[in-house]
Amino acid sequence: MRSVGETDRVLRLRAPRQVLQGIAFVIMALVVLAACGGAPATASATLLSPPAMAMIADPQGDVGLKIGYIDGLAAGVAKDGDAFTFRFTLAEPIPPAPEIPSKWDSLGWSFCLTTEAASAPPQGYPFAPTTAIPCEFIILLRSSGGPLTSELIDRRPLRDGKDAVVTPLDTSIDGATVTVSLPVSALEDPASFTWVWAATLLGQLGTNHFKDVDEIPDSAFMRPAPWPPS
Repeated sequence: MRSVGETDRVLRLRAPRQVLQGIAFVIMALVVLAACGGAPATASATLLSPPAMAMIADPQGDVGLKIGYIDGLAAGVAKDGDAFTFRFTLAEPIPPAPEIPSKWDSLGWSFCLTTEAASAPPQGYPFAPTTAIPCEFIILLRSSGGPLTSELIDRRPLRDGKDAVVTPLDTSIDGATVTVSLPVSALEDPASFTWVWAATLLGQLGTNHFKDVDEIPDSAFMRPAPWPPS
């Protein structure tokens, strides 16, 4: 198939009548193509398009506390090249100074990631030293009534009696939607994992003083979500 440039060169070499016929054909082809929705996207345009984010929905108002910014409406995970994107939407935007319910130190919004389901669950931080929780990684956003902090907690070293590795993360907030991105290398580029999102009332980290008030997928189903989506 000739390119548009090749078609113009060939038309210039034809007799005038053939040129007019060729131009008419090209114009008609463009009209038909426009009527069918325009030119197809180029390969480069496709590569620049963001990946589809398969968000899992959650009912509004299923949180016992009437605080919209700990009421999750949807959460999801996507991979785009060398980065993972984690996103969740709340019933209300997180305010600059969230109100912390009495007897709690902070509010948390997190993704719990399990990449090695067959391995022994790590014990310890951010839970009590002897508490085993399946998550190898936790993406934790937290506020003690002030600015939001975000971090990746790599819990795998806990299996060897070492400390968890905590790395600060950048967070993007657009109204009630919060997005965190990190390089795939931070998770050692897993081929698959499962995840659970939670909004949590937090006491002191390193203890079992916490309470999940909302989860996605809903905790009633007792199973995490897979990535890639099934």
